[in-house]
Amino acid sequence: MRQKIKTKGDIFKDMKYQDKVQPESGNILFIILVAIALFGALSFAVSNMMRSGNAEAITEQKASILADEILAYARDIRQTVQNLRISNQCENEDISFENSTVSGYEHSPVARDECKVFHPDGGGLSYIQPTEEWLEPSNSGNLYYGEMFFTSGSCVYNIGTDNLSSPSSCNDVSNSAELTLMVLYVNETVCRALAEKTQTITPGDDIPTDDIAPWNLGDPKFTGTYVLPKQIYNNGGTDSSESLKGKPNGCFTTDDATNNVPSGTRVFYQVLLAR
Repeated sequence: MRQKIKTKGDIFKDMKYQDKVQPESGNILFIILVAIALFGALSFAVSNMMRSGNAEAITEQKASILADEILAYARDIRQTVQNLRISNQCENEDISFENSTVSGYEHSPVARDECKVFHPDGGGLSYIQPTEEWLEPSNSGNLYYGEMFFTSGSCVYNIGTDNLSSPSSCNDVSNSAELTLMVLYVNETVCRALAEKTQTITPGDDIPTDDIAPWNLGDPKFTGTYVLPKQIYNNGGTDSSESLKGKPNGCFTTDDATNNVPSGTRVFYQVLLAR
C-alpha cells in the first residue's frame, strides 16, 4: 500500500494542531493538580476538627449523642453496683472498682472478686476510658484526666439520708457520703447536653456552677472507706447549683481549685449508691 506523502500544507496543519493540543493538555493537568491540593487541604481541616475536642468542633447533635453514651454507661455501672449488693451480698464498703487500666482502687484487705464491678466473677463490666470527644483536650495531663473517677468524697443534698433543712448533714461521714462516679474536664457542649438531659437545666440556661470542690482531698479514690465528703450543691454561698439538689446525676462547673484540679473544671457526676 502506497504511503501518502505529506505536502507542505499537511505538515503546516499538523504543527498548528499540536500547538493547539499541547496548551489544552497543560491546562487540564494544572486544574487536576489544583483540585488534588484543595481536596488534601479540606481533608486535613476536617480531620483536625474531628480530632479536636473543643466546643466549637462538636455540634449540638454530636454532643447529644455523646451525652447519651455517657449516661448509658453511668446507668450500667449504677445498676451493676445495685446487683452486687443484692445478688452477691456485697456490703457498701465491699464494692470495688479495681481494674487493669487505672490504678488506685485496690482494697485493703483485698475485696472479693464477686464484689468487683469490673471482674468477670463480679459485675463483668468493661472499664471504658472517657474519649477525647467527651473532654477538653487543653486539660490533658491534669489530675484524673481521661479517667472514670470513683469516689466516696461527695454528698448530694437531698439524696440519701441528708436533709436540706440541715446543711451540716452533708458533713456527716456515717450517713451522707455518696458512692459517686465522676468524669472531670467535660467538654462544654457535652456538659450542657448532659445538664439538659438530666433536667438540671432547661435549654438556654447556663451550666450550674458549684463553689465547693466535689471531691475529698484526703482519700479521693474509693477503696472501701467512706470519707468526709464535700457537698455538691452548697446550700448557699456564691454558686448557682441549686438545680443540682436532689439530682442523682448532672453536670456542673467548679468555682474552686483543689488537688491540682483547676477552677472552671466541668464535672459530670452520677450517684451510684446514695447514703
